[in-house]
Amino acid sequence: METFDKLSPDTKNAVTELIEINADSRKGFQKARDLVTEPELVRLFEAMANLREEQALELAKFGEMKDPLKSSFSGKLHRWWMDLRSTVSKDETLSVLEEAERGEDEIKGRYEKLLKNNPGTPLSSMLHSQYRAVKAGHDRIRDLRDRLRQAS
Repeated sequence: METFDKLSPDTKNAVTELIEINADSRKGFQKARDLVTEPELVRLFEAMANLREEQALELAKFGEMKDPLKSSFSGKLHRWWMDLRSTVSKDETLSVLEEAERGEDEIKGRYEKLLKNNPGTPLSSMLHSQYRAVKAGHDRIRDLRDRLRQAS
């Protein structure tokens, strides 16, 4: 397995950012879980939070972060926005899904960029596996959001 020391400085920074965004995503899904009442969404958000934790810890093997599950300022800001938006929205569930999908767009884009810049390495194999899970989660949330929009 590739070690962190053997990665380029740009790749090291990108891995560190992925660890951070996975930690942010984990906290975001925990917040989303607490804002909804539908059992299907509670289970989905809990599963997504657990997956993001696993991904952050797996990535941490390549990173130098002391606390790979620590949230960033931008992640805290996103959760604050999710809270505010759900408070003022007449359709809280739709607002939560929209914000979750926006967060998923961000994490998906980060994986795509890192994968593009690191083809054919042991790191890229792990990233491809995590990306497939991110993409599946993104698509599920997007589909739930779209279904809820159509029902409104």
